[in-house]
Amino acid sequence: MYEVIVSTGTSGFSVNVGFWPAAIATTIVDEGAKVDTRRLQEAVAKQAVLKAPQRDVQAQLVALTTEPRSNVPPEQQNIRRMLAEELDVDVDSLPFAAELMSVRPQDKRWHGALERLMGGFGVTMLVPSDLFDDVRRLVDRKHLKGRLTYRPVRHSTESVHARLPANAASKVDVAKHEFNRWLVNEIQRQFDYACVESADDMGAYPRALTVKGQIKRGGENYLKDDRWSIDDETRWVLGTDTASRAEALHKQLADINLQLSDAQVVISAHEREAKEAGLRLQAAVAVRGLFWN
Repeated sequence: MYEVIVSTGTSGFSVNVGFWPAAIATTIVDEGAKVDTRRLQEAVAKQAVLKAPQRDVQAQLVALTTEPRSNVPPEQQNIRRMLAEELDVDVDSLPFAAELMSVRPQDKRWHGALERLMGGFGVTMLVPSDLFDDVRRLVDRKHLKGRLTYRPVRHSTESVHARLPANAASKVDVAKHEFNRWLVNEIQRQFDYACVESADDMGAYPRALTVKGQIKRGGENYLKDDRWSIDDETRWVLGTDTASRAEALHKQLADINLQLSDAQVVISAHEREAKEAGLRLQAAVAVRGLFWN
C-alpha cells in the first residue's frame, strides 16, 4: 500500500488521495505527472516581467498623442505639466532643450551617437528668467514623483563657438525661439567634441565621440553605455519629428504583446490539462470505491 499525494503545481490541483495498492497508485501519480508545471512557471514569470515594459511603452505612446511634437519621456512631461498648471502658464513657456534641437539631415548616421552625448541635456527643462524663482520654490515644495533637471535662461549677448574639427555641436540645429541664442551657446560650449570614425582617432583630441557612441570626456575619461542599442529610436529624445519614434514604439509594443499572448497560450493549455487530470483523478477515486467494495 502506498500513500499518494498528487500535485500539478501553479493553477492546478494538489490532493492527498490516501493509501492505494501499487498498481492504482502508479496510475494516479502518472495523471499528475502529465501536467508540465515547468513550462507554466516560465510562462507566468514571463508575463510578470513583460507587464512593466508594456505599461511603459503604452504610456510613451499616450504621451506622443498628448504632445505630438515632443520625444521627451512621459515622466518629465508630466512634471512640466504639473508645474505649468500650478504657475498658470502654458507648457510651451517651459520647453525642454530636446524640443528645440534636431540632428541635421546630412548627419543622420550620427543620430544615435549624438543622443548618447546630448540626450541627458535634452531633457533639461528651460525656464524663463522671470519664472525661475517661482519654479525653484515650487519644485522644492512639490513631490515630483520623478526626476527633473532645469536651467534658467538668462539674456546673453555672447557668441560661443566650438573649435574641435567636425564637432558634435555643428551637427545639431536649433529651432527659432526666444531661447535660441542661449541654447546655441550652451550646445557650442558643452558639446565641443570631435566626431571621429574610429576609436584609434580619439586620442588626438581632448574630447571625442565615435559614430558607435563611445565618448571621451576631459581628463581621458572614457564612456560607452550599451545598455540598449545605439539605433533604438524608442530612446531618442532630440527633435520634434516623432514619427520614427512612434513607429519604433508600436513595433516594440507588438513584440511585447506577442510574447504575452504566447505565454497566455501556455497558461491556458496548462489550466486545460490540469482540469482534465483532475477529472481523471476523480474517476480513479471512484474506482477506489469499487475496489474496496
